[in-house]
Amino acid sequence: MMRTLVKLAAVVTLSVSPPTQVIGKDFTFTVEIVGGTPNLSGILIELLYLENSEWFLAAQTSVDTDVNGNATAVFTIPATRVGTFTLKARASYGADFQDSNQVTATVVAEVAQVSLVITAGLGGTTDPAPGTHSYDVGTIVTVKAIAENGYKFKHWLINGQLIEPYSHQNPTVGAITENSALEAVFEEGEEPKPFPWPLVVVGVTAVIIIIVVATKR
Repeated sequence: MMRTLVKLAAVVTLSVSPPTQVIGKDFTFTVEIVGGTPNLSGILIELLYLENSEWFLAAQTSVDTDVNGNATAVFTIPATRVGTFTLKARASYGADFQDSNQVTATVVAEVAQVSLVITAGLGGTTDPAPGTHSYDVGTIVTVKAIAENGYKFKHWLINGQLIEPYSHQNPTVGAITENSALEAVFEEGEEPKPFPWPLVVVGVTAVIIIIVVATKR
């Protein structure tokens, strides 16, 4: 007489670790049978994934239950497509089968990072500070040159070159898409002081008023 794989109280469970993985790395799926028929050999364990409302085979193996009717199967599956996927496990023996709970596994694209090496010549520093900084590709980066007393900002060297308009902007702002080097160059002198625009406006206005009054006379 054929022994059945599971009893009514038996449980087949599926778990995934980690639930979210970067493309190119591996998921670990663990299938556990608890309370099945003891000492049963050749139980087929299938890992299935759902796509377009149909279940497809992702991997399979066979296990044997122990004296307590328990068994474990582990699958290592690479993350090959970006998206969220629904999976379940099926334990079967002959015509008998039992499905597990369903789990979701999410595959994300890895965000590439690039480095920006910032240096400062004699006479000043930068914000962020000189050093190597890592950014996601496409990040908008702002770097400010800060001159010391007796010096003023001259220009930036971007990968060793003057690149307009960025080389003469302070702070300089741009999207970083590749490994780059940025050097702040200073020279002796004083940073130009902000012009007192409100006073200039008042002075010009006063001159215009005088001219208009004189003309009317």
